[in-house]
Amino acid sequence: MNAQSFFWIKNNTPLELHAMLNAAGEEYPVSEAIEDGGVHVKFIHLNAPGISRIYSNGNSVTVEYSSVSCAARGLGNLLSGIKLSEEKTEFSSIGIMLDCSRNAVMKVEYLKKWFRRLALMGYNQVLLYLEDIYTLPDEPFFGYMRGAYTEDELKDIDTYAASLGLEAIACIQTLGHMAQTLHRAPYHKLKDTGSVMLVDSEDTYKFIDKIIEFWSRVFSSRRIHIGMDEAGDLGRGRFIRIFF
Repeated sequence: MNAQSFFWIKNNTPLELHAMLNAAGEEYPVSEAIEDGGVHVKFIHLNAPGISRIYSNGNSVTVEYSSVSCAARGLGNLLSGIKLSEEKTEFSSIGIMLDCSRNAVMKVEYLKKWFRRLALMGYNQVLLYLEDIYTLPDEPFFGYMRGAYTEDELKDIDTYAASLGLEAIACIQTLGHMAQTLHRAPYHKLKDTGSVMLVDSEDTYKFIDKIIEFWSRVFSSRRIHIGMDEAGDLGRGRFIRIFF
């Protein structure tokens, strides 16, 4: 199995893997067509959780898998030159958090490159840390000049991740880490201190509701990671003047 390219046949490959294999083929020597010197990869679904197994069978190689991510893991092993392997994970979720809110915002195509690599390593979750790096309806100054992802871009990100067996999850802030938003005039009413939002304020809660509704609609995952960290000066700014 010294060949560097692999091919799969659409008619005998489970439908759930077609999108993953096509996505992998955007960057790696994996194709639906038969190529000279290529190795035929067959996929067999197993009902045993967490299994990824590959073995040679004459002129072809077989990948036994229990989920799309396990199939992608098997494919990743093949691409790295591993001829025989059997792996089992006891974890139902294996994920990583990518910080999209620092320095330059990662372009969508670059995120997709990350997704392809994560899938081939067997990951099934990717959490995107987003403070104000997304556009909200009727909020033109939220994410303004920060390279914010549009709703269409986020839906594209979600769809592409799902095609690779990855669950895209939004990591959002609902208390602290909001300096980039709160320094703008339209959001001064939500400000307690420079980076912490004002609690016990109806305007704040309406704004948070809008954020949660947005992510409930844009990403297909029913999980939202809600951050409320690094708010050590909570209640020490405008909150004192308003409520005491």
